[in-house]
Amino acid sequence: MDVYKWALASAHRSSPSVAQMSAYNVPSSPHGWSIGGWQQPIANGEYEFRTLLPAVFARTEHPIIENTPIPPEPDAETRERLIDLICNWSFTSLTLPTVEVYYCACLIFESVLSIPELAGLGIMSDIRHFLHTLRFLYPGNPYHNFAHGVDVLQAVYTFLQPESVPPLRLLRDSEEAPWPVGQSNSLGHTGAMPWRPGPFQLGDAYYGLRPIEILAFLLAAVGHDVGHPGVSAQCLGNAHAPITAMVRGSPLEALHSTLLAQTLRAHGLGLVLSDPDAEELIRSVIMSTDMQVHAHYMGRFTAEFSSIHVPKSTREQYQRRVLICQAVLHAADISNPVRPFSIGVEWSVVLIREWTKQALLEAAMKLPLTQAVWPTLRTVDYQLKQAKVQVQFIDHATMPLFQVLQRILPKMTYFIRIGLQNRHIWQDRVNRLSTLSLSSPLPDDDFPYPNSA
Repeated sequence: MDVYKWALASAHRSSPSVAQMSAYNVPSSPHGWSIGGWQQPIANGEYEFRTLLPAVFARTEHPIIENTPIPPEPDAETRERLIDLICNWSFTSLTLPTVEVYYCACLIFESVLSIPELAGLGIMSDIRHFLHTLRFLYPGNPYHNFAHGVDVLQAVYTFLQPESVPPLRLLRDSEEAPWPVGQSNSLGHTGAMPWRPGPFQLGDAYYGLRPIEILAFLLAAVGHDVGHPGVSAQCLGNAHAPITAMVRGSPLEALHSTLLAQTLRAHGLGLVLSDPDAEELIRSVIMSTDMQVHAHYMGRFTAEFSSIHVPKSTREQYQRRVLICQAVLHAADISNPVRPFSIGVEWSVVLIREWTKQALLEAAMKLPLTQAVWPTLRTVDYQLKQAKVQVQFIDHATMPLFQVLQRILPKMTYFIRIGLQNRHIWQDRVNRLSTLSLSSPLPDDDFPYPNSA
């Protein structure tokens, strides 16, 4: 991954390198590069970026991935336990062993590949190899890691079922489980499933995702942050990282999208990208996860999901499907505050840890500070600040998006209710901690902080 590491590295020679603060090393300059950036004219930034990624991926194939065998299939007891877990909104990948996070992703794709139009592709083995590689392409950041990718995948799947994807319980309930085409099951069906997809309804219009689009959407979900460096695009821009000069606007999301596409091709899944609509969907939904453009997309979601306009052309119908997928993925990406409260707390703690690492890196490299170093967790200062941030994020990001989505997905009412309950707990915590001085001892309560915090 030398080229990839370098593309994210700092241009500041006189300061400690990124390698000293994170997992990335700065290698000797490849052809066309200097430590200060790309030295040849860029006629088309997107083209130059795309030509870089094959070299990026070539460096990811070895040695650690090649020398790490794909985990064996889970035993029956583990499989049943993980199916029960991913069927539940209290799912948390953050505390699972890495191999079980991988198993959860495999099970979700096993379920979606039971859709008859996808079952005949015979790509489950390729999916397993792809997911095995993907977990190594996600760096070991506190927050933006493979566990986050699978958390978002499970959230997307939960939002889509049963309209667009089979209920995950079908993997567990053998009596209702999907079966090979042409064979009968105990229900007397032959060559079919006891489940069929249904469309989303928006006004008088219905939008059904094509099976290949469903598969592409879930691949985008699990890989939407692949290769994330653990720092923001603003931090990379301040450090003059080459990627920010090559890609104008959402450089990290462009990296995730292109690296994901290259990884898919390398694992025999190029057939998904050979469908132009599926390829465009992957790119479009990943680009919409950039929080810097949250307000832009909220405006689009609000306008489009309030409209009774029925698109007439095939292209307009496709664009509306993409917009729905963008809203669903964005909601899944910021869904931690609407998980059961203790799970949201765990994700909040690791996100703060990642912010602090970025702040320390910026300070060491004498860059403009875009994050602050947080105090230690067991202090009033930390816990009050955390509670305020959570209330603000729920009010200004998560809740408005879920309320807009509720117009086409009534099931969002359930998640909104959880979010409002969580907000009440956080606000109560703000009120209580605000009465204390920052140096006061913490109140003796049973707040659900993770044991490892």
